[in-house]
Amino acid sequence: MKRIILLLSAFLCVVSCSGGRKAENIVIIPAPVRMEQGTGSFKLDKSTVLAYPAGDSVLARAGGMIAETLGATVGTKLKLSTDELARSIVLERPEASAQLKPEGYLLTVTPERVTVVANDYNGAFYALQTLLQLLPADVYSGKDNGAEAYELPAVTIEDYPRFGWRGMHLDVSRHFFPVEFVKRYIDLLAMHKFNRFHWHLTDDQGWRLEIKKYPLLTEKSAWRVDREADGWNTNRPPQPGEKATYGGFYTQDEVRDVVAYAAARGVAVVPEIEMPGHSSEIFAAYPSLSCLGKEQFVTPGGFYPEDMATCFCAGNDSSFLFLQGVIDEVVELFPDAPYIHVGGDEVNMKFWRNCPKCCKRMKDLGLKNTHELQSYFMHRMEEYINSKGKAIIGWDEILEGGLAPNATVMSWRGETGGIKAAKMGHDVIMTPDSYLYFDFYQNDPQVEPRAAGGLTTTKHVYSYEPIPEALTPMEAKHILGAQANVWCEHIRDGKHVEYMVLPRMAALAEVVWSPKEARDYPDFAKRLETQYDRYRAMGANYHPGADQVEFAVAYDSVERVFLMTLATELPGGEMHYTTDGTEPTMHSALYKEPIRIDSATTVRVVVGKKGKRISKSVSEKMAGMHKGVGKTVKYNSLPSPAYAGSPSTLVDGLTGSISHKDGFYQGFNRSDFDVVVDLGERTKFSEVTGSFLQTAGSWVYLPVELVVSVSDDGVNFTEAGRVTPQADPHQSPEKRYPVTVKGNFDARYVRVVGVNGVTPSGLQGAGHKNWIFADEIFIR
Repeated sequence: MKRIILLLSAFLCVVSCSGGRKAENIVIIPAPVRMEQGTGSFKLDKSTVLAYPAGDSVLARAGGMIAETLGATVGTKLKLSTDELARSIVLERPEASAQLKPEGYLLTVTPERVTVVANDYNGAFYALQTLLQLLPADVYSGKDNGAEAYELPAVTIEDYPRFGWRGMHLDVSRHFFPVEFVKRYIDLLAMHKFNRFHWHLTDDQGWRLEIKKYPLLTEKSAWRVDREADGWNTNRPPQPGEKATYGGFYTQDEVRDVVAYAAARGVAVVPEIEMPGHSSEIFAAYPSLSCLGKEQFVTPGGFYPEDMATCFCAGNDSSFLFLQGVIDEVVELFPDAPYIHVGGDEVNMKFWRNCPKCCKRMKDLGLKNTHELQSYFMHRMEEYINSKGKAIIGWDEILEGGLAPNATVMSWRGETGGIKAAKMGHDVIMTPDSYLYFDFYQNDPQVEPRAAGGLTTTKHVYSYEPIPEALTPMEAKHILGAQANVWCEHIRDGKHVEYMVLPRMAALAEVVWSPKEARDYPDFAKRLETQYDRYRAMGANYHPGADQVEFAVAYDSVERVFLMTLATELPGGEMHYTTDGTEPTMHSALYKEPIRIDSATTVRVVVGKKGKRISKSVSEKMAGMHKGVGKTVKYNSLPSPAYAGSPSTLVDGLTGSISHKDGFYQGFNRSDFDVVVDLGERTKFSEVTGSFLQTAGSWVYLPVELVVSVSDDGVNFTEAGRVTPQADPHQSPEKRYPVTVKGNFDARYVRVVGVNGVTPSGLQGAGHKNWIFADEIFIR
């Protein structure tokens, strides 16, 4: 089979000069680089033949996958041939001079044939995913729908990814998922043109990978006592004689099967073996590898006794020999993966500081601190992994103490670590938690399954830009792409995983695949309606989304009023609101223009469509003028630099969301919230309200008590009142709470103290003082 393939430039000229038109009824996610709709359609039926070049093993393999997948839609497997026949789907290579980018494809559908031009397996496979999206949604059911033929609309598509790393992560340690679901998860990745599956195989709550050299890992470290009924923050350790029954692991044969399954779908599997921290489960089987040297249990949740070692002993050579033995088998199980992820995050270094072996190692090597000891640990392991032909990836903590020479950094604590690494000449994968942690809530926590805290809507994911403005064009080349992480502390089964990733996965797919300048959220939201049809056909448990309200507030300094703008993700949605604190209904005021606010007001909103309420909960935002707006704030306790915001944050008339990272909050770590507002002169007021956030999953809690004092000189204060918030963190773990002290006050200075109490048992950070986050002090 031999045909002349046009150069890319000529190809585009033909498209633009042939009377093609913009595709209006074709819905492709992620959006392709360029698409023009033609006239007519190609009939796909049982007689369709798939042709590929003789002797081309790559396109032959791709052709087999395409023939099987498209054939299944009409109840057969398409015939394969190396001869182009009538009404064929033809796979071809580009001419040598054609500039087809890696993983890219050219797809042309005419009434006579379908032509796919690809330079590699992934390009041909992604053309298949696009072809499936040209068909009705019911083909995604995987069932024989009785259709004898389908019409593929005539279209010409040029497509290729913006980034080479398009990743999704899955934590199988906190909760174990069977192979069947792991494969389904990979199917979802392939559907959205992701090419990296980050498999988080080890962590404190369970080791999930069979290692022949160390059989106790799967006999002991893979199992924990069952505390699922308690919830993640259980504080009940194993009792004498209690058996460890929750857990599981993947045999090496199962791993090979998953790796091959993923490869057939254009997905490379990147295993993660945590080190040196997040490794306490190992010491249930091999206790001599920890600094304490004693056997311990596999923790059943977020419960960590003070004497539970969580990191390898860095002064013990046996730790390195053990990990080298693990790596030897990992390399064989993942032969095509260029990387091994080594974790490197959240190392509890107190064990190293108190360990004679670690202290000796530091002294012998002239290391200044434990951060440099971690750097030594990672350098040593990197050398061994490099010797096996693999590179390492680590979370951004591996920057601390000095970065291993060839390491790639996965930046999760915002973008700072990624920016620093790129400027140092290291490759980076962006995965900032505020955008790409898909274990965060998607809607009001009161109507959602338990999640880790924070709020990340589909629209917020879609707004993410992986290349920071702080990088030069040369530095930006080190940004390989982006990835979303799915941590499964609160996610127990596959249906819940699907609910957390769909449709946010679709939004990220477009971020990392489609051209930046082509991204258009309103258009994407419309296309999501068709994507939902595909999810339904698959039986996927997707999040319906669309009922969140986005608030934007601006201050009109001339008229001294706030203007609040509302927006919804629901195409064609209508918003009804109240400003008097009452529950809005579909008969409440219809939002048409910015709402004018001249005093502290809570705007409450519901979303509907065609007269029917869609919202599962009421969205609300408090804003407006009060006596403290624009006044001076003195901080008796300082906020954390990471969450300091502007000095006027607490008196700007604005409140935040349930995400402590939305820029409206100030965060105080393990100290009281203690500030003084100077009103400038003696002022009469009747209430002081502190607006606080509670997100238990992020260790953020309400103050146990709010104390208000007043003064005329700013030195001598008289207590004016105190109140205890009535909010059980066990029952309402994620919510913004106004806490109010009322009275008849006349003073210039107002001191507001939020008392930071010890977090009760059964919660993240139990037994310690944790974070207090505040966004406003209302004085009215």
